[in-house]
Amino acid sequence: MDKSKITAWYYRNSIWIVVFIFIIECLLFATRWGNVYEFPGSDPEVAYVLNSLLIIEGESPCHIDHPGTTMQMLGAFVYTGVYWLKLSFNGQIGSIVEDVIRNPKIYIMAQRLLLILLVNIGLLVFLKKSSRYFRNKEFSLAILVFLIFTPIISGSSAISAQPVLIISSFLFTGLFIQLSFTKSNLSLGHVAIFAIAIGVGTASKLVFLTLVPFLLIIPKMKVKNLLQLTARSCLIFIIFTIPIFGNSIATYS
Repeated sequence: MDKSKITAWYYRNSIWIVVFIFIIECLLFATRWGNVYEFPGSDPEVAYVLNSLLIIEGESPCHIDHPGTTMQMLGAFVYTGVYWLKLSFNGQIGSIVEDVIRNPKIYIMAQRLLLILLVNIGLLVFLKKSSRYFRNKEFSLAILVFLIFTPIISGSSAISAQPVLIISSFLFTGLFIQLSFTKSNLSLGHVAIFAIAIGVGTASKLVFLTLVPFLLIIPKMKVKNLLQLTARSCLIFIIFTIPIFGNSIATYS
């Protein structure tokens, strides 16, 4: 095949190639993890699983320091969905808490697969928004090398705050690059995406706040945009930390 045709094909499809390779890498890593109790680094994974079960029972999670509630809420959602699916085929499986603790493998693998899907959607958004401002071939290669040789692969399917932090970072960084290069005014859609990334990212790990000052160097960022962004980010953060309000008050009062 003509080398120029191969190069042209790669330029057209480099983003999808990166995403495809990253998905395969994530899946290979996730299948090695198996049962959450058997993985050598099961802490904090077991804690996140148990806190998700507390949310299902209407209790406040014990783990509040990250806060990390986004993953706990996602776990509660996934476990409930998988449980009802199992219940439709077998009505004798006991309560959801008992089944997750005794037979965690299907619940955990469903959660890991959903995390891989969400992380790769975030990666795709990041690449789509940012690659047009760089030379596509070199940019996609650099991103692929970065993704493969950093903890992002292992973190993408971890039952911890890490995957949600990765997704939020992809959304934030992709939009930041787009607005920095185009120097266009911020729309309500841009503000909403930033607010979701900041609110969800901060509810996952407070360290996400270190990205927020970069908003000040976006060329067309106005005071009105910052006020809208602050209000919406705080609202989203509050929504995603509702499960830990009880324990937070008791811990810090």
